[in-house]
Order: sequence, then C-alpha cells, then structure tokens
Amino acid sequence: IQNCPTSADLLGRNVLLHEFDSNGYNSEGGGPVTAGEALSCDFDKSPCCWANVPPPDDQLDWQLASGAPESTVFKDAPVPNGHYLVAHASNSAPSDEAQFASCAIGCASSPILVRARHWQSENVLLQVCQRESFPSTVNFNPLLNCQEFPLVSGLGATELMLPKASLVDIVFVASNFVGENGDIAILDDIEISYESDGDECGVDDLDLSKSSVEESKQSPRQDKLAELNSRATHKMISVKASASGQPLTFGQSAFSG
Repeated sequence: IQNCPTSADLLGRNVLLHEFDSNGYNSEGGGPVTAGEALSCDFDKSPCCWANVPPPDDQLDWQLASGAPESTVFKDAPVPNGHYLVAHASNSAPSDEAQFASCAIGCASSPILVRARHWQSENVLLQVCQRESFPSTVNFNPLLNCQEFPLVSGLGATELMLPKASLVDIVFVASNFVGENGDIAILDDIEISYESDGDECGVDDLDLSKSSVEESKQSPRQDKLAELNSRATHKMISVKASASGQPLTFGQSAFSG
C-alpha cells in the first residue's frame, strides 16, 4: 500500500503550518465593510477580515504557512515572502474544496477588482467567486460568477474582475486535489478594490442594508461560521484529511458589468 504524501513531502521541512486565525473576521462580525482596503491581506500584519468556510460547504482548509517550500514532489514550487496561505491534499474527490471567504462587502457601485499572488499545481482548479453574505435561505447559497486563476510559473500576480454587487462575500476556491502524489495551492497578497460612491450605494440603501444585516446575522450559517473560526488558534496542526466530496455547486461564468 502506497503511503499518502505528507506535508513535508509536498512543502519541505522548512515550512511551518498553522491553523488560520480568523480573529480579524470575528472582530468585524463578518462585516459588512465599507471599503476594499479592509479586505486586503498579506498575512504578515494586522488580522485579516477573512475566514475558512466550514463544512459542508467545503472539505479542506487553507492553512497559514511560513518558510521556503522545498518540495520533493513539485520542484518548481515558488518561495513566497513572509507568511502565506496554502491548501494541500492527495487523492481527494475532484469536488473537495478549500474555500476562503471575506467579510461582507457592503456595497460596490463598480466591478470588484481582485488581485492576488498565487501558484497551484497542474491539477488544481483555483477560482475566485462571489456568494451572498446573508442569505434568506441558509440551506442553499451557491457560489456565483466564478473566475479562474491561470496556471503560472513562480508566484504569479493575477487580476480578475467580479460584477458589482451589495452584501456579497469574495470567496477563493481551490479544488481538484486529485493527484496520487498530492497537490497544492498557494495564495498571498490579496487586494480587493471597488468604488462605493454610485447612486446604488446611497445613504438610504446603506441604512436598509445594515438593518437587513443585523437580522440576517442571526442565521445558523453565520453562527456556525463564527463558532468554527473562534476555535482557530496559531498552533501546529497535522494535515487535515479530506472528506467525501459533494457535487460541485458553483458555475463558471463570464464577467458581466
């Protein structure tokens, strides 16, 4: 029986992995935020307004990493500066996902520009999507308008555009960790930018949004997300085994302004 590759095989022994601490997300109550700068994150400075999404929406976690990868499997894995995010697994179902969600965007009157540095092994599908922040129906809240990150050499910097919207989360999604020798995805230097001075982001609309947010924050999904992330601490953890996957719930679509 062939043993599954360990994190040391995939990343090298110089890389230290910690559970991602979602204090920044929890301290803001999951949002909404009023400017894209609040969602920018290099994983080195102040707490970020981001969190791992709990099951059943995903089956894998993004972890906080430090140290230079020296992979025995992926000789071309890049060397990020400082701390960065990594997701990895082997022999997972194609639909097993690692989802990383932002605090809610209150209102964007322009398309939302997403910038990030990234690298993923050949099998991995890495996307950025939108999801309704405070859905009225908690049992069905699909990912929307997903845009795919290209395969790159080294730690590439990519810009992708998502449609303007109100009360949406930005969600990074990595899936298809199907390789017998393991697969990895790396994220760093996330930047989100958009305008919020259009007519659709007027004072009356924002007040109405705030009212609906306070009601919706009582939803079981938000309570579950806060509970899960409150347990996150900067402690060493072992590789999380992948769970049985569910069918893909997201659809890829072309950008619509």
